Amino acid sequence: MNHELRLDVEAFLYREARLLDDRKFRDWLDLLTEDVRYWMPTRHNRMREGPDEQWEVEKELDVLGFFDETKSSLALRVERF
Repeated sequence: MNHELRLDVEAFLYREARLLDDRKFRDWLDLLTEDVRYWMPTRHNRMREGPDEQWEVEKELDVLGFFDETKSSLALRVERF
């Protein structure tokens, strides 16, 4: 990643954080694309079957999440707030 791109990404993240901190949720929502998926997977505690076992992240992508939002559902939340 070049320096200019890194600065652009940092500026975007700081702007996003400022909007959320200032509770400007409608402005924050405008930053999101129409195809956004705001998802947080649930964690699974499990025993390893062996020392060489690898857990593939893709296995967790099909499970229910704590939340699984689209831009439309986020907009409904913002309107309720």
